[in-house]
Amino acid sequence: MILVGNGVMGRRHAARFTELGTHIVSIADTAVDADRIFDILPCKEQPFFATIASPASTHADYVRRFLNAGCPVFVEKPLATSAGDAFALATLAKSKDLPLFVGHSERYHPAIPAFTAVFNPEFAAGEIAQVRTRRRSNSERCRDVSVVFDLLIHDLDLLHLLLGAEIAGTVQINETTGSFDFVQAELSFASGFCVKMSADRKNAKSSRVLSAYNAQDEELCSVNFAVPAEEPACGIISSAGDALAREYRTFAEVLRNPGAGRAALESAVWAVSVAEKIQKRLS
Repeated sequence: MILVGNGVMGRRHAARFTELGTHIVSIADTAVDADRIFDILPCKEQPFFATIASPASTHADYVRRFLNAGCPVFVEKPLATSAGDAFALATLAKSKDLPLFVGHSERYHPAIPAFTAVFNPEFAAGEIAQVRTRRRSNSERCRDVSVVFDLLIHDLDLLHLLLGAEIAGTVQINETTGSFDFVQAELSFASGFCVKMSADRKNAKSSRVLSAYNAQDEELCSVNFAVPAEEPACGIISSAGDALAREYRTFAEVLRNPGAGRAALESAVWAVSVAEKIQKRLS
């Protein structure tokens, strides 16, 4: 493995991949170091991939360079900071039949399959009328991008996972307020379904909550990703299962079969496109 970005997430990925038996060929923590790495890419006697955990604003450039060099990529979220770049990268990966995997780790949380089973996207027959997401943290990471591309991007990816590509494609942004570190947004879909989102990365109380409500504003289902064990209203028990381990297993599958990761990549692209629209409304 080649690692670009040796900060908090980079070191975490390095430790986990090493535990799984992955050999780290090279680590770059500066642009100069990364440029040197590209000089060794043509020498591919052994299979390898790149893990990109550099500042979010640099992701698109590194992903593009590695894909063009024929290298599979694991990139931390967000895939890019513009819809155009995200779409172009997904198209490039597909054209080269290369794995491009985006580290939206919470889609691999052990509670998500049960939540998805309870969540019925057939709005005409289902009970759920609204989803609310709330993220709170106090972190100095990702200071090169706003809270929209740092925290809110996770929930956008989860929305696409829950709602599906067809429904998610009809999103409309009704209202946005906020600043560099705080955002509130309301999204609606052609079906009349509503999503209310908020994210704050200057809050001492950590929480990452995804909840579903019926038309009477009664909570039907809730998951708090920040709590190791809980029993939400819908009866989903969020065990202390390791989302990152599930994420790495999925990445291993995508390395063997790039097509297996296309749906998740589509979600990542959609998340960036909506994040960009929200960001422009805040600017």
